[in-house]
Amino acid sequence: MTDRSLRAQLLRWVLVPLLVVAVVDTAVAYFSARGVATAEQDRMLLGSARVIAESLSDQEGQTSPDIPPAALELLRTDSRDLVYYSVATSAGVILAGHSDLPLPRHALAPEQSTAFDAIFLDEPVRVVAFSQPQLQASGSGSILVEVAQTLLSRRAMTLHLWAQSISYQWLMIALAGAMISIGMRLELRPLKRLGERVRQRPVTVHEPLGEEAVPEELQPVIDSFNDYVRRLHDLMAAQGRFIANASHQLRTPLTVLNTQLDYALRGDDAHGRTEALQAMRSTLQHGIRVVSQMLSFCRAEGGVDGSLHGGAADLTDIARQVVEEAALAAVRRNVDLGCELDGPAFVPGSSQLLHELVANLVDNALRYGREGGVVTVGVHGDSGRGRVRLTVEDDGPGICREQRELVFERFYRRPGEMAEGSGLGLSIVREIALASSATVALSDPPSGRGIVVGVDFPAAEAPRAESAREASAAVLR
Repeated sequence: MTDRSLRAQLLRWVLVPLLVVAVVDTAVAYFSARGVATAEQDRMLLGSARVIAESLSDQEGQTSPDIPPAALELLRTDSRDLVYYSVATSAGVILAGHSDLPLPRHALAPEQSTAFDAIFLDEPVRVVAFSQPQLQASGSGSILVEVAQTLLSRRAMTLHLWAQSISYQWLMIALAGAMISIGMRLELRPLKRLGERVRQRPVTVHEPLGEEAVPEELQPVIDSFNDYVRRLHDLMAAQGRFIANASHQLRTPLTVLNTQLDYALRGDDAHGRTEALQAMRSTLQHGIRVVSQMLSFCRAEGGVDGSLHGGAADLTDIARQVVEEAALAAVRRNVDLGCELDGPAFVPGSSQLLHELVANLVDNALRYGREGGVVTVGVHGDSGRGRVRLTVEDDGPGICREQRELVFERFYRRPGEMAEGSGLGLSIVREIALASSATVALSDPPSGRGIVVGVDFPAAEAPRAESAREASAAVLR
């Protein structure tokens, strides 16, 4: 399970790199400690070699070594290291000590010294070689003094220095981790208090959170939360108004339906009962339409259609289908319903919701236009602007300019309006248009009589299947 603790994640981001650096520094500290221990051993070996060199005496023209005990006592350690030495002339004649001690790689000038690691008697040793000028008055050359020591004391000193160094280092890391943890615990308290404030808020409170005693880093969270609360308040207020209006819209047809049903049950006249049943059917159809349009509005407002975003539909094909479906209703009202359609015009959005948009515009034009009038549906593309325009024009009484914005509100009915309707048609049109990045506007037709509802869509690319089908049709032609 993923650890979602902010404190734990911050600790990991701080301590893990610190631990990596500590591990690297531990290795560096070891080599540094070994370098110090090696330098100390070399200093002691060189001191012993100089003591031996200074003890050389010249007797009858010959160099005679007189090794003082102090020369080797310098190298005595608790680790019981073994010490070896050798005194030889420049000609390779061994004057004292071990004859098979490893020699330096290069010859040494007088008063020059060198140190190197070697293997002697199957043990690793540290060797220091020192070149002492020869004491013969008539001679030339030098005496090579070598002192070697096993590595037990050097290893012990290396481990001691290394342990001392890393103990302080890891202690500081532990203290840093504890201080960081305590500091984050203290600094994250405002976040906990903020969470507690949000948890204790009543669901009916939609006021923004205060910004007192809030760290600067939490300010974007507070701003986003307050923006969310404002939007949630607006949504809940809109839903409350919608439910109140919807209940009113449904209560009226249900009350009428109940009255008509009582009349039908009490009436003895078969003709009157038939008229009551026909009126009940009309009232029921009106209620069904109200419910259907309210559901359509909820779908458009909430964007529940998964294909609403990222899809494309042919508006020309949709308009043709709607005109065919509305032909019977147009005949009943003696309305001349026609269309002016260009070629395929693809726009972003869901085919189902765009069908609902066109159907509502055509239904409004048939319902509120004049009987025996003309309704024209048009779809025209503008390749230069990358737009597609849908128009529904009627020659009815029209809508005055003062009411053209009000008619898009939910359940709005114009004063004195007698036609049956739910008052949701244009509200649904605007919601679907907004979801498709389109704009809706009302304007006067060229004749000056009636109204034109225009919806401007951004053009969209045709789906691949549609493109292939058009290409095939072109080849057949």
